[in-house]
Amino acid sequence: MDVGFGLGYGLNILAIKAKEASGVDVDKKVYDYCRGTIVGRNPRLVSLGIYDGYNLPFSDESFDVVTCVDVIEHVEDFNRLIKEMLRVSRKGVFLSTPNRRPEYTNRDGTPKNYWHLREWSFEEFDEIIRKFGQVEWNFINGAYEGPFTISADLSDNTLALSPFIFKQRII
Repeated sequence: MDVGFGLGYGLNILAIKAKEASGVDVDKKVYDYCRGTIVGRNPRLVSLGIYDGYNLPFSDESFDVVTCVDVIEHVEDFNRLIKEMLRVSRKGVFLSTPNRRPEYTNRDGTPKNYWHLREWSFEEFDEIIRKFGQVEWNFINGAYEGPFTISADLSDNTLALSPFIFKQRII
């Protein structure tokens, strides 16, 4: 399941790699666009839907993994969304969000990207997501123009924070 599929790039990758892939987004325009461009091209893409930004219209543990790429920085109550994504996953949630860097931050600490409500440093984001379970960290490193590498190590040129939060099992 991809939460906030946007133009469908990540959803397309999921539909190639996964047995089945689904997606939800809050934007009716991108939903309509993806229904017209990617639906039907891959039989593994089983459903697209609209959601309200917090309440996923699925029962508990409906999906092995939930992905949410370049979305969480746009969400007012990010804790609520993370909890909801974990609810519908069996294994966990993969997130990716920009690493707060000085060159992309205004003097007052707000992101230069108008659409981002916030951006986090590794330390800030790690503190938030560790409340939800065991975390495996990955980082996307490189220059803004590329090339990019994926690493388990944070570096001076880390562009994106990409943790996987394992779903906690209550026994």
